[in-house]
Amino acid sequence: MKKLLLTLLLFSAGTGISAAKTYDLKSPDGKIAVRVDVGADAVTYSISRDGKELIAPSPLSLTLADGRVLGRKASVRKASAKSVDEIIEAPFYKRSAVEDRYNSLTLTFKGDYGIDFRAYDDGAAYRFRTSMKDEITVTDELVDIRFPEDFTTLVPYARDGKKEPGLARYYFNSFENTYSTQPVSKVADDRLAFLPILADAGTAKIVITEADLEDYPGMYLYNP
Repeated sequence: MKKLLLTLLLFSAGTGISAAKTYDLKSPDGKIAVRVDVGADAVTYSISRDGKELIAPSPLSLTLADGRVLGRKASVRKASAKSVDEIIEAPFYKRSAVEDRYNSLTLTFKGDYGIDFRAYDDGAAYRFRTSMKDEITVTDELVDIRFPEDFTTLVPYARDGKKEPGLARYYFNSFENTYSTQPVSKVADDRLAFLPILADAGTAKIVITEADLEDYPGMYLYNP
């Protein structure tokens, strides 16, 4: 199951993040900034726009079936950056072509895996990648999103499928529901939500979604 944790947390100076290696990435127009910290316990990311923090430092990790946790005790072997500005043909979209313009940061870690981060003029993205020889099985993914303030959110909750106990019963749903408007601190901890969700930060609106899944479960969200 792919989990996204919505957590309201104000980071303090005593968390140990200051000892991490820090990498900074900006969008082509310079307005969106992504900061990645690689520490002994976690790889964390944060996102700001025009100097205003939208996502506070939040950890990322993948847990494999053999017990390895990618993103914990991470050691960077290589960091590389590049800029992309190209046109992608889109024969099945409302426009015949779309602009693909972003700056990227690729961190390669010991253990044959890495994380790619991208900063666009209108958003940011990440993706784990692996280069292991054998097939791997992902048993859990941590995508922790920590908002620096109690932003107002629009959340579509999955309807109760009534086929399984606990949160699992919400996997049987039609992905259809009205959106609930509530502060992030009030997002339900006993229900799953599907994507996209929106958080209103005042000067910016944060939409959380995913793309380009192949042989991988879709993302549900909940508040731990």
